[in-house]
Amino acid sequence: HIKRFKINHLMNQGEQLYKAGLYNRSLFYFDQALKIDSRLTFEVATFQHRIAVDLLSLADSIKDINSLKFVVYALEETELLTGGLNKTNKKVLDELKRKLLVKEEYDTRKKIDKILLNEKEASDSINPIKLGMMISEVEDIMGSPSELVKNGKDEKNQLWIYRFNNRKELYLTFTDYKLFRIEEK
Repeated sequence: HIKRFKINHLMNQGEQLYKAGLYNRSLFYFDQALKIDSRLTFEVATFQHRIAVDLLSLADSIKDINSLKFVVYALEETELLTGGLNKTNKKVLDELKRKLLVKEEYDTRKKIDKILLNEKEASDSINPIKLGMMISEVEDIMGSPSELVKNGKDEKNQLWIYRFNNRKELYLTFTDYKLFRIEEK
């Protein structure tokens, strides 16, 4: 009689947790009841199937990555406790795992790209122009100078002067169309 009371209590606890959406906890109680009385296999399997169906329908509507991870985890736990999922549910679980993997790879790639871009921007902002660059390359980076002094009729040699708000001046000397000297005053 006590055994039946324990089983009833475990099944009721499991059902209440199932209704509250606490699937893993409910599976634990159903599993405990099943250990006491193996004749409950059909009832427990029914709840396990309901949980799997609920999780699968939940997975279709979820966009949040952490929630999807939870659904995959819960389905895997259900699979372990029930000894397997049917073909359709197994296919959905495999598809969810694949989507999570693709999403995680994409997120990782985005993080790496962002880090590389930040490093490139930091590197470029330190000294974006280098000796030996052509006039057009410097102009692409720095824009037009505040003042331009040309020497000779072919204009191979030039002095570009940039004036900044903080009263600093940057002098770029070009010889044969190439940046020859950088001076800051």
